[in-house]
Amino acid sequence: MSWIVGPLDLSPAAELPLAWLTSLGSPEAEAVMGRTTLTSADYADFAGRADGASRLARRRLVKGLVAALAGRHPDEVEIGRSPLGAPVIVGPEGWHVSLGGRWPFLAIAVARQPVGVDVERLDQDPPPDDAFTPEERRRIAGRPPLALELWTAKEAHAKRTGRASLYEAGQIATTPEGDALITRCAEHAARCLTVRAANAVAALAMSDDR
Repeated sequence: MSWIVGPLDLSPAAELPLAWLTSLGSPEAEAVMGRTTLTSADYADFAGRADGASRLARRRLVKGLVAALAGRHPDEVEIGRSPLGAPVIVGPEGWHVSLGGRWPFLAIAVARQPVGVDVERLDQDPPPDDAFTPEERRRIAGRPPLALELWTAKEAHAKRTGRASLYEAGQIATTPEGDALITRCAEHAARCLTVRAANAVAALAMSDDR
C-alpha cells in the first residue's frame, strides 16, 4: 500500500494498492491526460452533469493510471458504474478503483481488491463534532489538520465498502497503529494510509485482514 504525490513515476514493482495524489491542471496530470482518450460511453456517462469538463478530465486520469499499472493501452480501459453509482473497472478484469476530488486536488486509488480513497483541502472548515467518537474528539482537540485527516480516513473506509452513502462518519472509529490508521465500523475493518501535501490531506483504505 503506497502513495505517489506529484509526478506519476511508476516502478516495475509498484506496490498495490497504489494511490496517486495530483491536481487538475498540473504538469503531471496534463502529461497523463495527453496519453489518454475518451469514448462515446465516457462522454455519455457525464452528459448533463455539473462540472462535466473536470469530471471528464478525472476519467482520463483514471484510465491513464489503470493502464500504467495493468500494462495496457489506455484505450483498453473501460470504466462503468456500480448500482450505487461508484466507478468500477469493467476491463481489464480483476482491477478495482476509487477516486476522490476536492478542487483542484484529485486522489485515485487502484488495486486488485476493493479499495477506497478520499482527499480534502486543509484550509476547509473542520468536520462537525458528531463525525467523531468521544475518544477521537479528545485526540483532535485544537488540531484541525488531524481532524481532517481522520475524516478522510473515514470517507476512504466507507468508499472501500462500495456503499459509501450508507455510512455516517460517526459510525466509523479510527485507531492509530504505527504509520497507519485502523478504521472500523460494525461490519468492516480497514487499514488506512494518509498523506499530506501542499494544501491537501488524503487517505487510502484497504482491507485489514488480521
